Amino acid sequence: HNARLLTRIFDGDAGHHRDLVLVNTSAALATAGRVQSLAEGMSAAAEAIDSGAARRTLARLVEFTNRHRK
Repeated sequence: HNARLLTRIFDGDAGHHRDLVLVNTSAALATAGRVQSLAEGMSAAAEAIDSGAARRTLARLVEFTNRHRK
């Protein structure tokens, strides 16, 4: 279920699921010191999704995990 939702978000679906991803990502970026404000984090998260960077990063993680599975 979660994988389908994430795929739909990466495909451009708007709505409350995307909003939750943006808010959570924004908070994580702010906590890590990568952005100065939640608003800046929301913009960065939206750009990562809209540019395809988030999808590419997830694909690399999946590839790495599959390669190193014991």
